[in-house]
Amino acid sequence: MVSRLRLHWQLAWARVLLWIASSGRDVEPTPEVHLYLADVHFRLADAYEAAGRTRLAKEHRVCANKHAVKGPPPELPPAAAMAMPIPHAPIFTDARGRVPDDVA
Repeated sequence: MVSRLRLHWQLAWARVLLWIASSGRDVEPTPEVHLYLADVHFRLADAYEAAGRTRLAKEHRVCANKHAVKGPPPELPPAAAMAMPIPHAPIFTDARGRVPDDVA
């Protein structure tokens, strides 16, 4: 299991990179960045839970859930083959027009 110090370091480094990338502008991180931040916060929450610090674990879990909501949507499940009835035999129709013999 990764230590809490390393997780805090990863979180701080990600925030520094976001600050540098935004360079003073008010921008929203990409969904992939939100997913990364959610992962780090979830791991921090688990580490605090294992150490018996439930209040900090709850705070990190709330923050992780906020980032997870802003992350990319989950992938759709793969398509599955569906059973279909056997189709009826085709009906062929001779639909060509012809001039009757009595019209001249």
